[in-house]
Formats: sequence, structure tokens, C-alpha cells
Amino acid sequence: MGPENLKNKILCEIRFEMDLLIDRILKIMEKITEKEYSYLNEYVTRIKAAEILDVSLPTLTKLIKEKKLKVYFISNKYYFLRQELLELINNNFNLNKEQI
Repeated sequence: MGPENLKNKILCEIRFEMDLLIDRILKIMEKITEKEYSYLNEYVTRIKAAEILDVSLPTLTKLIKEKKLKVYFISNKYYFLRQELLELINNNFNLNKEQI
């Protein structure tokens, strides 16, 4: 069996397994209750928020429980704005230095 045939066979098997997995997930999702769906949706939202804020899920949960999420978000935003400002100043300084 040539490399191209082997590659196609492997890809075919992966597609088949993925189709089976998707089918199982859909069947599970059909049985899920409204409350479970709400929990699942909240969990997915937390995962996305953790990715955006670049923190771990346990840290995000801790910040939410301690009602410090807004403070963290603002301080994080301040840090990034500060970094951008320093970068602009540095770039401007380098431009002025080259002109002299």
C-alpha cells in the first residue's frame, strides 16, 4: 500500500470515528434537560471568559466568588494599555533618535 493510499485510509477512519462521536453527542444533547443545558451553557461561557482574560478556570471561578472579576478585568485592561503606551513611546523615541 502506497503512502497516499495509507493517508486516505487513515483520514477515512478518522472521519468515521468523528461521525460516530458527533452522533453520540447529538443523542446525549437530545436527552439533556433545560437546567442541564443552562449549566452547560454557563460552563462554556466561563471557559471562553477564562481564555479571553488569560486565566485558568479555577482562577476565574475564584474571582467570580470573591466578586473581584471586574477589578481583575480593569487592572488587566490597564496593564495592556500601559504596555501599548510604553511601546508607542519607545517606538517614537527610536524614530526621533534615527532622525538626529
